[in-house]
Amino acid sequence: MSNFNNSCISSSLYFLLFVLFLILHLSYHQEYIQFNRKSHPEPIHLKIIIPPFDPTPPQYFIRVVSDVWVGSEFLFPVTCEQLMYPSESMAYTELMDLTPLPVCALNDSRFEQLYKFPTFNPIQTQLFHVLFHTNSPVLLGAPTGSGTF
Repeated sequence: MSNFNNSCISSSLYFLLFVLFLILHLSYHQEYIQFNRKSHPEPIHLKIIIPPFDPTPPQYFIRVVSDVWVGSEFLFPVTCEQLMYPSESMAYTELMDLTPLPVCALNDSRFEQLYKFPTFNPIQTQLFHVLFHTNSPVLLGAPTGSGTF
C-alpha cells in the first residue's frame, strides 16, 4: 500500500499477523498490528520469539490478514538463514547451599500462620529477599517435588 485514500480508508488500518510453520500446520505467534496515516510510510519493527528446533525447519511464513478488507492478505516466506539465534544457551541460577530460612522471617504473624512448616524449602529460601522485599519481576521454574509455594 503506497498511499492512504481518504475516501476508502479511515485513518488507521488493522491487520492480524501470524508466524506459521506450514509443514506441521502450527501457528507460533499472532499479533494485532496497526498502520496509521501519521506513521505512514515508516516501517513497523517487530521482535518475535519462536521456539528453536533441532533440526532447524527450512522456513517459516509470516501471514498478514486485513481485519476489514476481504481477501487482503499477504504471505511472506522467511528462511531460517535470516533468523537470529541467542549467542548462548538460556541462563539459570544455581541453587545455593543456604541454611533454610525460618517462616518468622516474614515478620508478620498473619503471613506466618499461612505456612504449616517451620522453615522455607531451598528454592523459597533463595528467592525470599527478591520476592518479599522488591518489586522486581521474577520468572520461576522449578521441577516437580521441589516444594510448595
